[in-house]
Amino acid sequence: MLTLKLTAELQINNALTALPAVFAPDDTVGWVPDSLVQGRDKDSELPASTRIRFRNGRTLDTGLWEVELLKIFSTPRGVPYLVLLGRGCTECDAELRAVYIRTPFELPVPHHGGIRGLFMAAGISRGIWGGTEDWVDSVASDTRAFLGACLSPHGQDYVAFERYRSENGWQILTRIGSIMSDNLQERTLDGSWASLDSVLTRTKNGACKELPRLEQVTPP
Repeated sequence: MLTLKLTAELQINNALTALPAVFAPDDTVGWVPDSLVQGRDKDSELPASTRIRFRNGRTLDTGLWEVELLKIFSTPRGVPYLVLLGRGCTECDAELRAVYIRTPFELPVPHHGGIRGLFMAAGISRGIWGGTEDWVDSVASDTRAFLGACLSPHGQDYVAFERYRSENGWQILTRIGSIMSDNLQERTLDGSWASLDSVLTRTKNGACKELPRLEQVTPP
């Protein structure tokens, strides 16, 4: 079993408190992520999905592979939301790496025709369009993504400005995931990048961070 330690900024040297019989809202130390664990599936010998181990001994099976922890969003009750970059399958080309916002007390569930907490990652994807091999290197989508207090001074936001190719030409939309109290609130603004200028301003002020861009290939 391979254990991947988190970055130094996510390590906290506080002593681990005992896990209460009933979850205490102020158990913030116990819900600090301690490590990412990548094992093997006992039946197929393929890599198992990544689990996140917390200081209180509990684990979260992310259901993802090739996982990176981008940020931790806090909540009043102490149970965090984790912003993860990962892939929804293993040893496959059928799914791009994307951003997932997960919490230990909420499993991935269908949400408005998709998966709740799923967002495009920053970068471009290339693919075949119109069934023509000559288009294999064409850009299928282009996304700028931001993380932090991007929409308000004390916000906890993931904001993706997407531009993607459709049968009707290029389309744009904005996808937003924000932590409000103890909940993940999601919004989609079709045909609009209205908040881009304000997000860029907050990025210059250091409150919000633009994420590095990936280059991925969309399978035909």
